Amino acid sequence: MGKEKKVKEKNLEQQENQEELELESASESEQPENELDLLKKQVAELSDKNLRTFAEFDNFRKRNEKEKLARYDDGAADTVVKFLPVADSFERFLKSFKGDENDEFFKGVTLICRQFQDALKSLNVTEIAAVGEKFSTELHNAVAHIEDENFGENEIAEEFQKGYKYKDRVIRHSFVKVAN
Repeated sequence: MGKEKKVKEKNLEQQENQEELELESASESEQPENELDLLKKQVAELSDKNLRTFAEFDNFRKRNEKEKLARYDDGAADTVVKFLPVADSFERFLKSFKGDENDEFFKGVTLICRQFQDALKSLNVTEIAAVGEKFSTELHNAVAHIEDENFGENEIAEEFQKGYKYKDRVIRHSFVKVAN
């Protein structure tokens, strides 16, 4: 009986060894799958991170371009505002001139004034319409008020100083007299 017991123990040992080998081989075959899944997950995470970084850079580039254009527009508008008093002076001179309109000096100043206005237009600077228009706080600055039946309510009766817009932005309000 001792022999039978040893054989049974040996068989039992072999069975246990075989089960251990099967478990080891099973875990080894699962491990590459787990590694593969892990690597796929890492690739997906890195791809997502790369895509997000690219999107952030693209947004940065667009935002930077908008800011650059805004700085240019601000600089151009500030420069134009500094030249508007010169245009005002030319126009005041032309309105107050008491000589012959065929005078060469008057014609020269008229040409300079027209050239100045053309230069402003080429820079997308436009005059704000005033006399006869409805008063708007976005475009006009009321410096006087009159009661006159010849004008409608909140209608601009007189313009003291022209207003200008650069593109769609008001760079100087019109100084006006408003009726009623």
